[in-house]
Amino acid sequence: MREVITMTLKAQKRAKILEMVKNKKIKQKDAAIILGICRRQLIRIFKEYLSKGDEALNHKLIGKPGNHRISSDIKEKIMQIVRNNYKGFKPTFIAEKLYEEHHIKIEHQRFVYG
Repeated sequence: MREVITMTLKAQKRAKILEMVKNKKIKQKDAAIILGICRRQLIRIFKEYLSKGDEALNHKLIGKPGNHRISSDIKEKIMQIVRNNYKGFKPTFIAEKLYEEHHIKIEHQRFVYG
């Protein structure tokens, strides 16, 4: 049974070009020019492609949670405070009040409420 790998269009293009390099239909130098990378970078990607296949072309952090995400329990606490005290206020004001009154530091750009 074959494993299904989700790939971006950029990764699909790289896979096609690297397969052509593997089958010696084009040279590494030409493949590097097509992909817009230097030859050294192409060699590094090609080695990884030979060892891991299409999976090597995907970004390694896809599907993993971000480092700066807010945990769900803190997010729920914030939403409860906002619903009770600051409903209808703008994100900048809410962020300031959360820090001053409740000692919760959150950037207003990340604040989404509803």
